[in-house]
Amino acid sequence: AYRGPDKEYRGPSGGRESVGYNTAVIVKRGEMQTFNELLAQLHYLNHHYLTGISLIGCLSIGIFVLARNIRSYLYQTFFLMVFAFALWFFGNIFSMVYHNEFERSFFWVKVAYSGTPFIAPTYYHFYLAFTRKKITKIVIIVYAISFLEVIYFWLSPYSSIGTQSIGNVGVVWTRWTVFSYFLVFGMLKYLVITVATACSFLSEYNNEKSVLKKKQLKILTIFFFGQIGGVSEWLVTFGIPLHIAWVFMPSFIALISYTIVRYKAMEIDTVIHRTILWIATVLLLVIPVGVFNIILARIFPSVHIAVYVAISSFYLIIFVSYYNHLRPRIDH
Repeated sequence: AYRGPDKEYRGPSGGRESVGYNTAVIVKRGEMQTFNELLAQLHYLNHHYLTGISLIGCLSIGIFVLARNIRSYLYQTFFLMVFAFALWFFGNIFSMVYHNEFERSFFWVKVAYSGTPFIAPTYYHFYLAFTRKKITKIVIIVYAISFLEVIYFWLSPYSSIGTQSIGNVGVVWTRWTVFSYFLVFGMLKYLVITVATACSFLSEYNNEKSVLKKKQLKILTIFFFGQIGGVSEWLVTFGIPLHIAWVFMPSFIALISYTIVRYKAMEIDTVIHRTILWIATVLLLVIPVGVFNIILARIFPSVHIAVYVAISSFYLIIFVSYYNHLRPRIDH
């Protein structure tokens, strides 16, 4: 009970506690609860449909690159990085789908985390392959550590303690447990390797003389610095309900695709440009044709067949003329 606004009172523990101090603690707890509630709303940005789109996009570009030359060490390394992404996405999709069945959800999060420890090592491995450098012993050791992480995750009796399954998120760790140290180790490993990879690409960019190569390295540097945000995947370990690290990974699709198409990254010279132009040509033909058909249907809802023949003949002449006029410009 309060004795006065500026005096002390006995708290729940029976000891004398400062009114001002405890009031501040109560306010801070209230603010933290409100902050966590706001962050919790961001869970709804996560969804298995969105993750599925990211999975298809990443895996498609990975298969496309590998198909260009399956024997290329660079392409193999690139696909390895993509596959680690894909495995993480794939497991998370079903972890979210079965969030009402904890055992099944937890099984699929194990599948997802079978790829997660390898994501950061493949970053630096890709850097070595891109710059034509040999793989180092440190990278091999980190791969071995990642493999041990996966085994520990599958076999550890502590991995499911303090977990719960949430809709649009899947399995998360909601309190500090023995297994939390494993998660913090994974976060630090990811952070250190990703920063090292980004800085390495930045160094290559600063030293590169070739204009085309410099543009490739610029995009890749931006990409890997952006991937540092992936550490937010582990913030749930610290009681912060933020689980949107997946938004940093799809940037891979846009930036890597752009460097391949625009700057021929990884020395890929393909027919992508012609494919894009072909799609553009079709759209520029189909859209006006569709609009014209709608206008005709409104103007002539019911007419004699002879009128339709005359309109179709006139329509065909316009279409051919339009196509002949448009295609050379698209090709140019």
